[in-house]
Amino acid sequence: MTCALVHPVRAVPGSHWLKFGAVLLVGALWTALPRPAAAQTDAPALPRKAALGAQLSELQIGVRVDAVVPNLTAQALGLQVGDVIDRLNDTTVRTPAEVVAWLSTQTEGAPIRVAGERNRKPLRTSGTLAGRPREVSADYQVSYGQVKSERGWLRTIVTAPNAGAAQKHPALMFVQGIGPGTVDFALTADNGYARIIQPFARSGYVTLRVDKPGVGDSEGGPFAAVDFQQTLDGYRQALKALLARPDVDPERVFLFGHSMGGYWGPLLAREFKLKGIAVSGTAFRTWIEYDLENTRRQGTLGGTTPLDMHNLLQDKALLNSAWLLEGLDLNQITARYPRLKPLVAQSFVQTPSGPQYSGQHMRFWQQVAALNMPEVWAGASGHVLALYGASDFLTDARDHELLVSWVNFMRPDSARFVQLANSDHAFLDTATQRDSLLQWGKPGGKVNPNILPVLNEWVTPLSGVPLKL
Repeated sequence: MTCALVHPVRAVPGSHWLKFGAVLLVGALWTALPRPAAAQTDAPALPRKAALGAQLSELQIGVRVDAVVPNLTAQALGLQVGDVIDRLNDTTVRTPAEVVAWLSTQTEGAPIRVAGERNRKPLRTSGTLAGRPREVSADYQVSYGQVKSERGWLRTIVTAPNAGAAQKHPALMFVQGIGPGTVDFALTADNGYARIIQPFARSGYVTLRVDKPGVGDSEGGPFAAVDFQQTLDGYRQALKALLARPDVDPERVFLFGHSMGGYWGPLLAREFKLKGIAVSGTAFRTWIEYDLENTRRQGTLGGTTPLDMHNLLQDKALLNSAWLLEGLDLNQITARYPRLKPLVAQSFVQTPSGPQYSGQHMRFWQQVAALNMPEVWAGASGHVLALYGASDFLTDARDHELLVSWVNFMRPDSARFVQLANSDHAFLDTATQRDSLLQWGKPGGKVNPNILPVLNEWVTPLSGVPLKL
C-alpha cells in the first residue's frame, strides 16, 4: 500500500543500506576554512511539487483509492475510497509507483484530468493540482527556500525560533543517508528524522534540511544520474546559506549526519568550521572492506550457509576490485571474468541514466571507493559524537569505535562513542539485528527515543541551550 502524497519517509536509508550508505570522492578537499558566502538573493521561487493526497494500492486494471487525505488534490476532485484510477492526464498508470513518478513531474497549480472507474462505471474528473503540504507550527517559524547547486536549485526547509533575528541562535544542519527519500516532512511526523530534529527546533535552534537534486521540489534530476560529488555540493551550498543567516551564531553550528550523512558530514566539517558533528549508523573503514563484511553479516542473519557465503564473497571481492578500483565497465568485467555474469546481473540495474547499483549511479560508488575516511576525519572540525544502534544490521559498532579512537588520537577528549540499545538503523525500537532485518521496509515500527537524551547531554555544554525533550 502506498501513499501518493509524495514519499516514503520512515525508511530513511536508501536501498543500499541493505548494503550501507555511501561515501564520496575525496576530490579537491579544501585545506582552508572558507568564509560563509553571501545569501543567494537571485533565487527564484522554486515551484512546489504536486500532491495527490490519496493512499493507493495496486490492481490489475489500475490503482485503487484506499484513503483520501483532506485538503489536497484527491479531495478537491471528489475522489472516493474504492475509486480506480488508470489515467492521469495522458499517462496510463497501473501501480502506485507510476503515480508517484507522474506526480514528480507536476507542480502546484497544474491541470489534472483523472480517468478510471467508480462502481464499475466510467469515472472522469478534472481540476488543479494542490501542492505538497507546508508545515506550520506555533513553536517555531518554518520557511521553504532554495539554494543553487551545480545541478540546479534545491529545496531547503528551515525552522527558526519565533524570536527572529534579534539574537544569534545555535543551529543544526541535518544530513540524511542515500536514496531518493525527501526530507520535506512536518517535524510532527512519526519517523526517526523528525523525532531527532524537532527537539532542536522547539528549543531555540535554527534547523536546516535540504532535498537532494531530483528529489521533492529540487531541480537537477533525474536522481538516478546524480553522483556523490554533486550531492555534496548541494549540502555545501545549504551550509553556506545557514552560516550566512543573521539569526545564526556561526560559532555554534552543529551537523547531524545519518548513514551516508556520516560521510558527507565530515567532508563539510573539513570545509567549514563547525562546533560539533554527530554521526549515526555510518562507517569508517574502506568501502570494499565494509561491503564484504556487511554482506557476510546480512547473509548470516538471513540464513546463508558458510559455503555459499564463501563463494559469494570470493566473487564479490573480484567484482568490487574490477569496477570500484580498476574502473572497468560492466561489459569489460563480464568479458574478463565470465563467472561474474550472474552476480553482475543481480547487482546492477540498467537505466537511461546508466547502470544503477543499490539505487545510485555506478559513478557514485566509484567515488565512494576513492574516499579515505581517516584522512577526511583528520581535517574535520568540531567535537564528535558517534552513535550506533545495537540492532543496526547495516553497519557495525567497530567502525564507530575506530572513528572515535582516531579523532581522539588527533584531538584528545573531543570525540565520544555511544551505543544505543534496542535501536536499529532507522532509529526504530528493535530488539536484535535479525528482528530489524525481518521488519525492514515493512509498515509499523516505533521510533526509539533513547537517542534524544544522549544528543542533549552532548550538545548542551557546547551550545549552552538544552533540548526540550
